[in-house]
Amino acid sequence: MEGLQLQRKSEGSRWRRQQGFALLLTLLAVVLLSILVAALLILTKTEVWSTLNYRQTVQARYAAEAGAQSAINYLVYTYTQPTAAQLANYDLTKSPVQDIATHNPIALSGLSGIPANYPDASAQTAFNTAFSNQSVPGISNATYSAAAELLEMRATTAFGGGNGYLMKWQITSQGNVGGVRNAQVQLVETIARTGTPVFKYGLVGLGTQCGDITFTGGTMDSWNSSTGTYAATQQNSGGDIATNGNVTLSGGSTRVYGTMYDSTNITVGNCPSGITNNVGGTPWNGLSQLSKSLTYPGVLPPSPMTPNTNQNANSNTCWGASPAGCSVGASAAACNGGTAPCVNIVPGSYGNITSNSRLHFTAGIYNINSLNLNGGALILDSWPVTINLGGNGITSGGTLFASQSSTVINTGAIPANLLIESAAGSGLANPPVITMNAASALYAAVYAPSAYVHITGSSQFFGAVVSYKATSDSSGGFHYDQGLKSLQMLGPYLPVSFSWSRY
Repeated sequence: MEGLQLQRKSEGSRWRRQQGFALLLTLLAVVLLSILVAALLILTKTEVWSTLNYRQTVQARYAAEAGAQSAINYLVYTYTQPTAAQLANYDLTKSPVQDIATHNPIALSGLSGIPANYPDASAQTAFNTAFSNQSVPGISNATYSAAAELLEMRATTAFGGGNGYLMKWQITSQGNVGGVRNAQVQLVETIARTGTPVFKYGLVGLGTQCGDITFTGGTMDSWNSSTGTYAATQQNSGGDIATNGNVTLSGGSTRVYGTMYDSTNITVGNCPSGITNNVGGTPWNGLSQLSKSLTYPGVLPPSPMTPNTNQNANSNTCWGASPAGCSVGASAAACNGGTAPCVNIVPGSYGNITSNSRLHFTAGIYNINSLNLNGGALILDSWPVTINLGGNGITSGGTLFASQSSTVINTGAIPANLLIESAAGSGLANPPVITMNAASALYAAVYAPSAYVHITGSSQFFGAVVSYKATSDSSGGFHYDQGLKSLQMLGPYLPVSFSWSRY
């Protein structure tokens, strides 16, 4: 009996121990489950915050990129280059460009941390207003701020006259997204404005037909007005010709002292070969195949368009009783120091001007429907002068510009001082004409991609030409001014570098 009680006591003790162990296991399981639930909650919260942070960072990046693009648009379309007086404060020999007095970088800023330093307070205020904490459409609580620092600035002779500047800017844009957690991203982008020589060749024909460029007399050579006169700097080289069509050479005196470039083919033979040589021998310095067709941007026509009305300035008189923009000079002083009598014409819009008088032009833009010089001279007393030939009402083969007698057009003898341009002729089967006759001499840069340039008689052209087609049957010929290579057509801003600098 006593043994049975001992056995029961032992079994009771073992059962109680098993109950305690089960309780311990249960408690451990509860703890582990609690830890697991807590971990899951923490992980979920982390993922939520991580997703939020990623979303806000991406939004901040978009905001920063929006600020950078807006700053580029501002520099391209809104920014006005500094005046000559303001430029006097710039040290262009440094990069970044510095203020001469303070040696601080030249900067427009709407971003804290980059101090503004610009010689025109109104320009800085306008930039700050446009680029300080600007909202981003479509993104809640997103803003951007930006600054633009001028790294480089080089002066160049701009197409159409005057000075242009090839600039390099460093744009810093910071995007911010506010909320429970703020996100901030900063980027730095460098952009630079490009420039392309307009008159890379002395004579360009953009047509694709036979005789796109034709020489039946005279020579094609080169000189450099930036170093001296034609007589002092003339070279039997560098008189380069480029065409999309065919160059035809004939006449015993014809000689091209330069390289002829053709985008179609450069073979010698009858058209459609690129070169038709009826002179004999090798009347050129070289031949070269272009890798692609020549293309040039069009010219903006006068706005408003020039009137198709006749305005005569013959015998040193002006047209009409009250001729707008025209006055007669009876003394040297009244002729801006030139030979009296003369006819002074100021920059403006005109119809079809015909003149045998001495015309005096001053610096500026002359929108003229057509210009016919029957005598006298075209004297420039200040420059640059741009003549934009409207060609309103001028049909196929009509005359845009003509010099009909022994006269000098642009007495300063510097082609860069006179730009003759025209958009007329596009779509016409027979292009309108820019022509020189007799013994006239024209010093100019001619940019007329849809016109026909024709020199004849014993006239001479000094400068460079971009035309649809061109002919020289003059004993004088074309003389390419290599100084015009500095004439730049300002191109777009292109990205140079890009980096993220803050997250």
